[in-house]
Amino acid sequence: MDIDLAALEARYDAFIQLHLDDAEARSQRLAPPQHYRLGPLRLSLQVEGDALAQRLGMAIRHAADSATASDQALTVVAIDGSAAGRLPPAWKLPTYDRRHLERLHVSSDGQRLLHHNPDTTNWTILDRQRRLALTWTASADRLPDWEDSFPLRTILHWMSTPTTAALAHAAVVETGERGLLLTGRGGSGKSTTTVAAILSGMRTCGDDFIMVDQGESEATAYCLYDTIKLDDNALARFPELATLVANPERTSDQKARIHLSDHSPASLIRQTVLRGIVVPMVTQDATPSITPLDPAVALRALAPTTLFLLRGDEAPLSAKLVQLVKRLPTWQLRLSQDPLASAAFLRDWCEQSL
Repeated sequence: MDIDLAALEARYDAFIQLHLDDAEARSQRLAPPQHYRLGPLRLSLQVEGDALAQRLGMAIRHAADSATASDQALTVVAIDGSAAGRLPPAWKLPTYDRRHLERLHVSSDGQRLLHHNPDTTNWTILDRQRRLALTWTASADRLPDWEDSFPLRTILHWMSTPTTAALAHAAVVETGERGLLLTGRGGSGKSTTTVAAILSGMRTCGDDFIMVDQGESEATAYCLYDTIKLDDNALARFPELATLVANPERTSDQKARIHLSDHSPASLIRQTVLRGIVVPMVTQDATPSITPLDPAVALRALAPTTLFLLRGDEAPLSAKLVQLVKRLPTWQLRLSQDPLASAAFLRDWCEQSL
């Protein structure tokens, strides 16, 4: 039996437009939007529900922009279903594409995207042509704690795809206007090194997700979120940070979250030019060291986790990550058992060698 793909896609388009129309209408009754500038991207955010507004705004306070809305800004309407008295629907759309198995849909022209999380009954919807997005959850209380670390991450990823910018699952540290992108799989020492670098006098564009815009002459990293995340073992290395944790009642599978806007705003920078990519490696070495690294190895440290966590538009994102690794020198940083000594070594090496 022949499948009418056009008719099936039309059902998705109708669903997207129905809920975006509703979000646009609801936005007229909400408080004026808060404007943000996140790297080259601008967005105007309106939230229905005080608890959701607090959770979405905490990690992006540093990016608040007093300017009025721009024609180029993306309007984002965020709805807490329990506060609004309007719960999001379950997934009842047709499944005819492999992406639908992960509750993800991208229109054939790439202009409309949606994702559904059945655990939180959360919908994320974007229409690029309308420059309008919706995030709609059953209740702010049902969102996992880690969402406070990177709010609106999927929307920012989708928003960046048509531009020269891209999100990356990485950290950035900087000294003397020399930025280094730190990347690696879980347990590689990336977050520990980032925190130690801050304590050693370096600055950061963020620890978990950053944005990289690749212009013609240079690659610039931009800060998206003000959070630093550490597991319990890493946090134990920095006992002075224990009282700064924003989620002390977290569960055992959640990382401690520290907001630099609250505790070290001077260490958080909006942007820096990247001079290279560094892949940390935990070792038993007595002293830290740094050596050139095959770009293919650096790409394997950066791309898989980024592509796994940022769904939709994987092909253009992958191409941008490949381009980034090709244009920047890559090194491996062998960490010693003392994270502060490793960070001080990295800072001195950066200042003397780049």
